[in-house]
Amino acid sequence: LIIKKRGNKMLNLSFTRKEKPMSQNSSRKRHFAFPAGKEDAEFFVEALKQRLIGIFPKSGQELDLTMLIIGEMEEKIRRRRKPEEENFNKVSIDLSNLQSSSLFGVGMGMPTFGKVCGIIEREAKEVFALMNIPGLF
Repeated sequence: LIIKKRGNKMLNLSFTRKEKPMSQNSSRKRHFAFPAGKEDAEFFVEALKQRLIGIFPKSGQELDLTMLIIGEMEEKIRRRRKPEEENFNKVSIDLSNLQSSSLFGVGMGMPTFGKVCGIIEREAKEVFALMNIPGLF
């Protein structure tokens, strides 16, 4: 509710539309896909890992986050049960969960998270293109 004074009259300007929070929630959670076949998935993750290690510095949050995402992919490939299982070839990472974990703490901010995820997505598309497998993005 906003009240403005114009001359001797008070104007009551109320807004009927619902105020929306900033749309950061969609960018706070990222999904990374890999090929469905076990051999293809293993090759994809290894190729992606090699490309990403060369991009990020030897240490720091960026490399830690990258290795966490790669590790999640490797773990999901290792414990895969059935191809029919929902999201069996996708890994989801949520910034809120990372910030509450002891690994990253509150130091992991949106800029770092967005930068790392963007680079991983770009490199994953390149690996998909090299493998001649249609991308899952």
